[in-house]
Amino acid sequence: MDQNRQISLLIPPFFFFASLLLGAHFDPEICVTKILWDKIGLYITISGISILPLGFLIGTISILFLRAVFLVFNFSKKYKNVTYESFFTEDFIKEQIWPKLKMDEDLYDNLPKSKYYSKGWMRKKLVKLLAVVTYEHLLLNCDIHDWLIRRWSAFYVCINSITALAISLILGTLYFSIQFSKGWFGIIICIIILFLISGIIAFIERIEMVEFQLRRRVKIEAEVSSESKDTKKMVE
Repeated sequence: MDQNRQISLLIPPFFFFASLLLGAHFDPEICVTKILWDKIGLYITISGISILPLGFLIGTISILFLRAVFLVFNFSKKYKNVTYESFFTEDFIKEQIWPKLKMDEDLYDNLPKSKYYSKGWMRKKLVKLLAVVTYEHLLLNCDIHDWLIRRWSAFYVCINSITALAISLILGTLYFSIQFSKGWFGIIICIIILFLISGIIAFIERIEMVEFQLRRRVKIEAEVSSESKDTKKMVE
C-alpha cells in the first residue's frame, strides 16, 4: 500500500476517536479522565488493532457516498456520465483527452458491449474514467503526476475525515450513549466545514491542472509542428 493511501486511511480514525472523546468531555455524566486512566491499556490496544480496518471502512463509505452524489449529474446534459474521479464533460473527453490517447474517434460513441456493464451509461462512465487515468499515468510528466496524487490524497483525507466525524456523531449518541451537546456538535460542524472547503479546493485544483496540461500540450505540439514545417521548407 502506497504512502498516500496509508495517510488517507490512518488520519480519519484519529478524528473519529477524538470526536468521541470530545463528546464524552461535554457529557456531564461521563468522566473522561477516569475512563482513560482505568482502561488506557485496553483503549490503546483496541485503537492500534482497529485503526487501519476502521480507516478502510470509512474510506469505503466515503467512496460509495461520492458515487451516489455524482449520480445526480446524470440529469445534466453537460456533465452526463461523469464520476468524481473523471469530472470532465463529454466534449472535453472526446476533443482533448481521446485524441491524445491515439484512439479511434468513432470508438468513443460506439463502444463495444461489456458483460460487466450492461447499461450503456455505465459503460460510458467507465471508459471516461479509464481515459483520464491513462492520460494522467502515461502522458503527464512525473512531477506533475506526483502533484496530482498529492491533490487526490488531500481530497480523500478531507472526505474520509468528514465521514469519520459524521459517523462519530451518530454512533456516539446512539451506541455509546454520549449525551448530545451543542458544544460537541458545534465544534464538529466547524471542523467538517473546514475539511469540506479544503476538499473542494483540492478537487478543483486537480481538475484545473489536468485541463491546463492538455492545453499546454496542444500549444507545444503546435509549435513543434510549425518548426518542423519551417525546417522542411529551408531544406527544400
